[in-house]
Amino acid sequence: MSAADQSTRILSQFVSSMSSSPDPSGLAILSAQMSRPSDLDAWFLQGGSAELGVVPQRMEEVKHECVVARGLWEAHWREEWCGIYGSFVAFYAPLSKKPAFSLPHKDILTVRPLDSSNRTPLPGLYILALDTPGRVHYLAFHSSSDRADFEANVKAAVFSCDTGAFDEDASSDPRENFVLKSGQWAGVAGSNRSNRRVVLNARRMRFDDADLEAVKAKLGKLGKASRGAGDGAEPSNAGSEVGFDFSSPDGAGSLRGSESPSAGSSQSDAGGFKPFAVFAEQLLSMSLALTPESSLEDLVDFLDMCSCLRSLDLTAIDFDGDLAVRFFVNVYHCLLQHALLLLGPPSKNSVSHFLRCVCYEIGGGIFSL
Repeated sequence: MSAADQSTRILSQFVSSMSSSPDPSGLAILSAQMSRPSDLDAWFLQGGSAELGVVPQRMEEVKHECVVARGLWEAHWREEWCGIYGSFVAFYAPLSKKPAFSLPHKDILTVRPLDSSNRTPLPGLYILALDTPGRVHYLAFHSSSDRADFEANVKAAVFSCDTGAFDEDASSDPRENFVLKSGQWAGVAGSNRSNRRVVLNARRMRFDDADLEAVKAKLGKLGKASRGAGDGAEPSNAGSEVGFDFSSPDGAGSLRGSESPSAGSSQSDAGGFKPFAVFAEQLLSMSLALTPESSLEDLVDFLDMCSCLRSLDLTAIDFDGDLAVRFFVNVYHCLLQHALLLLGPPSKNSVSHFLRCVCYEIGGGIFSL
């Protein structure tokens, strides 16, 4: 992890422990550090391109403009000018003359306002999710009316868009739309190529789980089928289900399972980490079922479930137990299948780069091939 994100995580854990401490002196110290909003705070997500020092290209073609905070990754949201053009949405960083990112209308599958009950990292702001096949892009707005205006305008633009009109990124690699290359993670040392980590399971951020129940049910069916296969007999836990629980207050999710311990099984095998291992098996099953001819829905479901790995609580793992081996072996092969399907096999000169940079984020850490 980069030095800046390490400092942010340490400070967040420190503040969290102080605020939950029964000692009132901790809350008093935190309260003393709080200050009233300044004039600069009042301008956050207000104004337009002039206030951000942005010089948009082809301004006469802009159908709607606003200032948003775009989630680059979960701990880093940047204030940007956003303009809706005829065939794409452009985002400009402050003091820039070229877009930092352009999103073609033809790639937008759905536009979803997130409910305030979601554990967003920006409480008090209003989040809108733009779903594309490979990534979900999150935008934060100052008010619900700003979000509603943008939502209406982008939906209208997507509906009326000519799918062949966008050519801003015609030369870019479409595979880049399915991976995250952020400054959150330190690069791989000693590589002559681009050494940024390529995170494959970053379609969704951890707080965005409200509409995943159908996909979780599909995973549960895969688990039942795999447990029931082999001897043809109905397994004793055929009615059990494994799902993902994002409801933990600290934001680090955990898997939940309704499986009861079988006779002779140890306590550590029956509970705790066992749902994690079953979840990894189900992910591997999904990855092996995917082909270049698979439907878009199946691909998106797989990417969403891979995103769930980011919220696992790795402190529940007994690294000396068999279940840990079972979990990581399945995740390793899932990552390998995912990478080969998405990026293709590496060339002879890029094998080392492929093995060191292609990775999954699991439980706040990074795991490469």
